[in-house]
Order: sequence, then C-alpha cells, then structure tokens
Amino acid sequence: MIHDLLGEVPAFASLDTSALAELARHARPAQYPAAAVVRPAGAAPEAVLLLLTGTIVAAYAGPSGGQLWPARWDGPGIVDKPAILGGPAPSGALLALTPCAGLLLSQHRFLRLLDEHEPVRRHVTGRLAVDALALRERLAEAATLPAVARVARWMLAAGAWHGSQEDLARALGLSRVTVNRALGALARAAAVRLTSSGVRVADRSRLAAHAYCEGQR
Repeated sequence: MIHDLLGEVPAFASLDTSALAELARHARPAQYPAAAVVRPAGAAPEAVLLLLTGTIVAAYAGPSGGQLWPARWDGPGIVDKPAILGGPAPSGALLALTPCAGLLLSQHRFLRLLDEHEPVRRHVTGRLAVDALALRERLAEAATLPAVARVARWMLAAGAWHGSQEDLARALGLSRVTVNRALGALARAAAVRLTSSGVRVADRSRLAAHAYCEGQR
C-alpha cells in the first residue's frame, strides 16, 4: 500500500501506520518519465514531492547553454525541501533523471506535518543543516581546488558514478572536457576505473592522495 512506501522515506520513519495513512490521503500521486521537467525554472513550488522511486536533480542553465546540477535526490526521500520552506521565491528547474514515482503534498500540509510531528521536523532540519554544510564545502572546493582534486573528492564520497561524464560535469559545475581529462589522470594513476556504465573507485588510497594533496601542489 502507498502508506507502506511512505514509511520508507527516512523523515517518516517515526510515523505510525495511521499517521502514514493520513499523510497518503492528503497527497496526490505523481509520475514522471525520464528527462521530464518536474518543475520549470522560475516557478514557485506549491507542493513538495515525496519521491518514492527514481532520481531528481535541480537544474540551472549555464551562460554557454549547458546545465549545472547542484542538488540530487534519490528515492525514497523528500525533494527540494528548501524551496517549499523558503516561501514563494522561485528556484531552479527540477528534472527527472530516471522514471520517477511519488506523491505531491501541498505546502500547507507539509508545514502542518512538521508542526505536529517533532521527530519529522528534527529529521528535516537536520538534513537541511547537513546539506548546507556540504554545499559550503563544495563552494570552497570550487574556489580553491583544481579539477582533478574536485573529481577525486566527489568519487571518494560517491564510491561510483553511474552515468555519463557529461552528467558528472553538470553535477560538479565543470565542463565535460575538464572532467574527461581529470578522470583520465585518475585512471592512469589507477585510482579509478572507467567502464561502459560509468566510473568506479579502483584504489581509495590512491584516490585520496589526489583528493587531498593535489590542491597543495
């Protein structure tokens, strides 16, 4: 049942069956094919997406026509919490990287949920803090580290990248050529392995050496 799937969303782990059923009653189903625009750029969000399956990214257009993907959500989870909590201010587009299924919950209902269930509120605010610190770290890396070190740190955290080098470039805010060269250097150092389905970590110690020493060279 749908409320059982909602129980897999980490923020809702503390909710009992009746609370999950109540949440499901006030939400509406949503499905998106791969590459669908879940929310257009500049549109103020009116509902929060409770993502059950699939992957969503925040997408911003670059000056040369490319895209930057500064945030990513894999189901089960709550997509773009800052946008729904930040009021009517518009934000970037949301794109479905894969086929996605979930539920849309109105802003009013989501805020009421946070008011009525302290464990949910604590989880959401804690996740927001973690995300804010991670973004601060990424901004610092973008300003201070060369591309090889940035790619190495990303791969250390992720463990693997399942997708194209172009998509990895979008996630890192680099050009595809820059990411290709950085991955080539890491592959020659036997730190990563390039495969037909993406990139895998081959040697974490070699990768860490590039991630934390490259910026000092």
